[in-house]
Amino acid sequence: MLLAPQTLNFFSRYARYVKRFIILLLALFCISFSQHKTDEFAEARTKAQFIYNFVKHIHWPENESYDIFTIGIIGKTLTINELRRICFNKTIKGKSINIIQISETERVDDCQAIFITRTQRFLLDDVLDVVGNNATLIITEAKGMLQEGSTINFVKQGSKDAFEINKEALDKHGLKIPENLLVLAVNIEAGPQF
Repeated sequence: MLLAPQTLNFFSRYARYVKRFIILLLALFCISFSQHKTDEFAEARTKAQFIYNFVKHIHWPENESYDIFTIGIIGKTLTINELRRICFNKTIKGKSINIIQISETERVDDCQAIFITRTQRFLLDDVLDVVGNNATLIITEAKGMLQEGSTINFVKQGSKDAFEINKEALDKHGLKIPENLLVLAVNIEAGPQF
């Protein structure tokens, strides 16, 4: 059975429209995916810069002795690579900076600062148990973590990254925050009763 030329012409046009539609959908998906990745990289860069500035400006007790200033990251995040880039060849209190990925909470005892990603927020209590009252800055990025004992917590304020501070937790860990950093916080809380 042979098809009339008009019928073949219709199927040919239809196939071209379907092909164009599929290409358009793929292009829109790629643009959307690329924008999402760009947003993730920008957020990671911002958080890494914040973390570096926190550890650079917060005052640790003078009696703390360590050879290398260690920042531990718990959870998978793009922030670790950005933090490594920012801290490359820099020092904190005259000490070189080491950025490590932590999978076991026992290793947090070696850190002066710890960043717990939102996917690992359930480990905050374990981290707090291990560090006790040690001079350790604990940074989180999930709602409600400040009230659970985190010293600094990243939050969104509109579309911007911001942070809140738990002054009582900082005091418990013997850390002093300068006024110029304190005024940048969007929220300052007394924190949980220790």
